[in-house]
Amino acid sequence: MRHEEWALDVPRNRMPDGMKAEADVCFEIPREDGSSSTATVTHISESYVTLDFNHPLAGKELIFDVSLLEIV
Repeated sequence: MRHEEWALDVPRNRMPDGMKAEADVCFEIPREDGSSSTATVTHISESYVTLDFNHPLAGKELIFDVSLLEIV
């Protein structure tokens, strides 16, 4: 399931130094509790960068090819 509210517009001047804002680039964003979250840059404008914290496969149709090898 995709959550639109997990995509955030961040002012470019709030991006950490050294982080290149390029479309489709993923970042590990540190959190206050010591863990991190992954964000993908989905849009760039002159003043904002859109960071999407959804999983890259969220909202996409997935098709699996499964082989049953044994019934126990």
